[in-house]
Amino acid sequence: MQHAGAESLLFNAIRQGDEKALEIVFLRYYRLLCRYAAGILKNEAEGQEAAADVFLALWEKRETIDIKVNLRQYLMAMTRHRSLRRLQNAARQPVAVALTDDALLEYEQSVYRPAPEETVSETSAYLATCISKLPPQRREVFLLNKIEGLSYAEVALRLGLSEKTVKNQVYRAMLQLKELSLVLFLIYYRS
Repeated sequence: MQHAGAESLLFNAIRQGDEKALEIVFLRYYRLLCRYAAGILKNEAEGQEAAADVFLALWEKRETIDIKVNLRQYLMAMTRHRSLRRLQNAARQPVAVALTDDALLEYEQSVYRPAPEETVSETSAYLATCISKLPPQRREVFLLNKIEGLSYAEVALRLGLSEKTVKNQVYRAMLQLKELSLVLFLIYYRS
């Protein structure tokens, strides 16, 4: 029962906009949800995307979600629902090209190989491009909070904004940047 109480506290903190609480829940359940979704989808990468979608939806809808069971069961149900929806959508779309065994092997080897230095710089350049496309105030708030590490209160004081406006701008920036991979999202999501 104590675990359920802790989960309830974590979800209440998420509902209030606590990013650290979301990070704790993510670290606790992400691998489990990936395995569960991959089992349904029969594809590890799709499973990871489905699990990432669950956490994004949890954050985006945190104020309206009403958890009737424990958080773990809710996340599992969300993952099942999103995985089944992915299967339905995939069934509607024709497969363009079947991968040959050689192409599949090459892809798998590239996935498990450490990123070369040029890939890291390409990723950094892509991130900088995405951030540069944010509206000016949102970009400035995002950079001060997520890159320079200032708290919401410090950003608000520096820019003469309310703390709620700063939180809102960071949240909206994260929504605009959600096209980035989950890894980049989490790296720059940490406070």
